[in-house]
Amino acid sequence: MSGGSDRFVAVRDLFDRVVELTPDQRVGALSDPGLDAGIRNEVMRLLGHAGDPAFLTDVPRLASHDSHDRLIGERIGAFRILRRIGSGGMGIVYEAEQDRPKRKVALKLIRPELLSEAALARFRREGELLGRLQHPGIAAIHAAGVAIHPHDPTQFVPFSAMELIEGEPITTWVRQRTPSLDETLELLASVADAVDHAHRRGVVHRDLKPANILVTADGDPKILDFGIARAIDGSPSTTLHTSHGDVIGTLGSMSPEQLRGESGIDERADVYALGSLAFEVLTGKPPFDVSGKGVAEAVRFLLEQEPPSAHRFRSDLAGDPSIIIATAMAKEPSRRYATAAALASDLRACRDRRPIVAREPGLAYRLRRYVQRNRILATATGVVVLVLSASAVWAGIAWQQERTANERTRRINSSLVRLLESLDPGRTGALEQNLIDTLDEAERFTAELDSDPDIALVMHNALAERYHRLGSTDKAIMHYEAAVEFTHAVYGSDSPQVASTLTNMGQALRRARRIDEAIAAHTQALDMRRRLTPDHPELIAECLNNLGAARFEDGDTMGAVNLFEEATRMARAAHGTKPLHLSTALNNLATAYVRMGRMDESLKLFDECIDLRERFGGDAIDLAEAARSMANAMVHLGQRPKAIEMLRRALEVCDRSLPTSHHLAMSTRQNLVITLTVDGQLEEAERLMRIEFEITARTGIINQPDGRPAMCQGLATAYRKRNDEARAKEFDELLATIR
Repeated sequence: MSGGSDRFVAVRDLFDRVVELTPDQRVGALSDPGLDAGIRNEVMRLLGHAGDPAFLTDVPRLASHDSHDRLIGERIGAFRILRRIGSGGMGIVYEAEQDRPKRKVALKLIRPELLSEAALARFRREGELLGRLQHPGIAAIHAAGVAIHPHDPTQFVPFSAMELIEGEPITTWVRQRTPSLDETLELLASVADAVDHAHRRGVVHRDLKPANILVTADGDPKILDFGIARAIDGSPSTTLHTSHGDVIGTLGSMSPEQLRGESGIDERADVYALGSLAFEVLTGKPPFDVSGKGVAEAVRFLLEQEPPSAHRFRSDLAGDPSIIIATAMAKEPSRRYATAAALASDLRACRDRRPIVAREPGLAYRLRRYVQRNRILATATGVVVLVLSASAVWAGIAWQQERTANERTRRINSSLVRLLESLDPGRTGALEQNLIDTLDEAERFTAELDSDPDIALVMHNALAERYHRLGSTDKAIMHYEAAVEFTHAVYGSDSPQVASTLTNMGQALRRARRIDEAIAAHTQALDMRRRLTPDHPELIAECLNNLGAARFEDGDTMGAVNLFEEATRMARAAHGTKPLHLSTALNNLATAYVRMGRMDESLKLFDECIDLRERFGGDAIDLAEAARSMANAMVHLGQRPKAIEMLRRALEVCDRSLPTSHHLAMSTRQNLVITLTVDGQLEEAERLMRIEFEITARTGIINQPDGRPAMCQGLATAYRKRNDEARAKEFDELLATIR
């Protein structure tokens, strides 16, 4: 080793020993007569700089980027660097070993490219703020200071040594271990506890996001990286201010006041971020997707958009969990939880099935926000605004003038029904997801009307019907279940109205493949209608049809046929029965006869059904469903050309009146592809199949059951029969991408 290197090591070691000592202790340590005078003088010079308030902002004296790459195995103060862990917003983090006490730490050094006065001040502030915090949910800081760079005695390295956390980001941990909803709520409450601890000691994190919250193997969350934290009580001289265009934090998790660059950011900014975190942890998706957007566009998007309802992505979040997230992520700070502790309390109340403090925003507030955003389908927006405005005015007049409850109910129900009837793909031809978005808005607008049973009953029935027709069966069932309860309250538990609601709910349950529950609902409804409305055979026939359809799907063909035959007899005999009700009974019975091999009888029934449908019509969904059902039966009967004709007709109705991703449009298109393939019309089949794949790729919607494998296999087989192996392999490869 050269003499220069020996001198450098001696200076470094002595400086590291005395830099953390008090002035009196330093005098004693430096009075050793055995010390080289030159080394003593160099260390005293360095100590003089260390006492300078501007010591850590002396940018030219800090280590360069190249030198950081060569730190593995070197020493920084009392720490020996073992490996590089990663890098965060402010620093590069290494695993290091501390001399005394002997332990592994996370050693954070400032990122070389951020060597600026503001950045260094931020780095120093992190150590100061973390020093205030002693909580099991916050990574502890062991030491902070400055050391001589191991490769150059003229350079300083600012560092902070923190508790080394072995864990996964919270989203990764939840995805891999799939805890229950209650366990996840407790995990989030624990994070909120740690944040509240920081708040009570005057520290706001300002960058809470999944990457900054690790969960250990024991399931304990730890918050990291207070690199952009600020003191709540900080004076203007100590509070972080960013230069123009300097975006600090992670956009998707930042509160609106942070995005606007407002001063006076307080604890509620972290509450917003906790709400965003809860959304992503519970749904597996961030509340906002700003990928591909520039900073200005992303900020504008985040300020204008309301976060979606969490239960849209996970049905068991409906109710209190969604309300808690929405409250935490309210745009206005005054509408959020005042503290992280309040958020933690509601999370645990939800876990324990206790009442929560948060409530959904009122109707007037939601309507104002909705109009301000003006972001949903233009025609639907107009209807929503006009109808809800009228509803609010009418309700206000009724309340102010103390009109009867019946009058108030009549007025508001009329408005709500008109609103919800407008949100029908068969009527508007609008995009299904836009309609669902608008329907979710209507659901939130009207939630507070549950206090009036009359209003709530019509509201839940109308919402359930719209969700059912849009294919959102879980939401439909939820509202039908609520409607059953309110029907009991308004009309009594044994009433024709209860039978009607059970009938509708049974159809949604069957659509959701909850067949046992559907059979139970339809059986109860049929029993009630036989007893309560014997003079309305058309209502009894409806129940017979529905119960028969559920039993048919459950594999009870004979039981279904008996029900369909009775329904057909009653529909034929009943005066005033709508032709479309009779056609439904005919269609069901004909389909059941096909399964039993009674082909001649089924053909006659289908002919009569087709005649009724063509003469009397129906809305888009009814027509398309009838045509598809008939076509499927025609396939079984060997009448492929007629089946193709009916499927083309059904698809034409779907394309004209429904979004391309509607479940009826997708299943009709898939059935037509398979039938055309069997019939040898491969060019048309391939074109329609590629449309189906494009829809799934664009929307992420996969029809249930998924018909894509059958389409691929059918076309591959057909091309092989034509000895076109190259085309067959194309569909083999396409099939492999979806398996």
